[in-house]
Amino acid sequence: MKRQSSASRRSPRAALFLQVDAAAPLSLQRQIRQRLFEAIVGGDFPPGKRLPSSRELSRQLGVARNTVVLACQQLIVEGHLIARPRSGLYVNEDVVKSLALSARLAKSETEEPAGVNWRARMKSPLPEAELYRCPPDWQKYPYPFFEGRFDSSLYPIAEWREATRLALGVKQVHDWSTDAGNADDPMLVKEICEKVLPRRGIKARPDQVLLMPGVPEALSLLTELLVSRDTRVCIEEPGHIAMRQLLERRGIAPVFRKVDQNGLVVTPALRGIDLLYITPSHQRPTGATLSMERRASLLKQAKARDFIIIEDDFECETNYLDDAFPALRGLPGGERVIYVSGLSRALSPGLRLGF
Repeated sequence: MKRQSSASRRSPRAALFLQVDAAAPLSLQRQIRQRLFEAIVGGDFPPGKRLPSSRELSRQLGVARNTVVLACQQLIVEGHLIARPRSGLYVNEDVVKSLALSARLAKSETEEPAGVNWRARMKSPLPEAELYRCPPDWQKYPYPFFEGRFDSSLYPIAEWREATRLALGVKQVHDWSTDAGNADDPMLVKEICEKVLPRRGIKARPDQVLLMPGVPEALSLLTELLVSRDTRVCIEEPGHIAMRQLLERRGIAPVFRKVDQNGLVVTPALRGIDLLYITPSHQRPTGATLSMERRASLLKQAKARDFIIIEDDFECETNYLDDAFPALRGLPGGERVIYVSGLSRALSPGLRLGF
């Protein structure tokens, strides 16, 4: 076994891009010292990380190495850097923390940042507080009741790794990486039409399918197209908070309809609406499934009362326990339904792909 060299055992050096101006009134040495100081205080160099060598800095800046060495020696004297024999220069963690604290205390809370006042330019002000936000450490909770999160214990990881390996072959990468211009990828649309949608009872032509970066983007597009201030929109209660926020930003006060163990309660009260948003296969957030009787009744009411249904089937590919009911879009009368789904949960949480 080869022994690891001393250079490879050292902590990785932080990358930095500095510039100096030979025509500036300050000397090159003072400019380098100032740039390094700003990088240290600004956090470009994390405390305890090794700096680039004086040889690397002199080559990057195009100045003599002695000029860099003198600038670094000044920072060592001031306590911002620590020189470790046969290792290099490191940021002094204690000094950086004290400098950062002093900067925060000196800055007024009401002080406006220099430059453009972006808040004044926002045409649609963002809400002061979000109604729902999943904590980043949700997996550490003993009982994480957060819908829509990835559970690795239920995922076929081995099969996914093998599919990924096959998809990353030279020929395959050349095939799927070709730019299709302004059109969606025809192979992906074909797969959705022939393999994904039929499992939900839906027959669709390629020209009826629109690919999106994700389900949220699809819902945002639909609200832009179908919703104005005088549109009467009905949503489930409890329901998908993100959809409620989209409507509120459009100036809409939605009509709420209750959900029970069989999904949305379909009653004659649905009259007088233009649009219904529903999650029938896996209701958000209760997880209830809309019964077949209610699906048929809902489609009859949509035709009789002339309203459109947005069917959010966000977890169509993650039903491992039961035989799924056909989608509303695939039932008689489904021509009034806009079907929205995605592949992010089936393929990878980081892959934003909806249709």
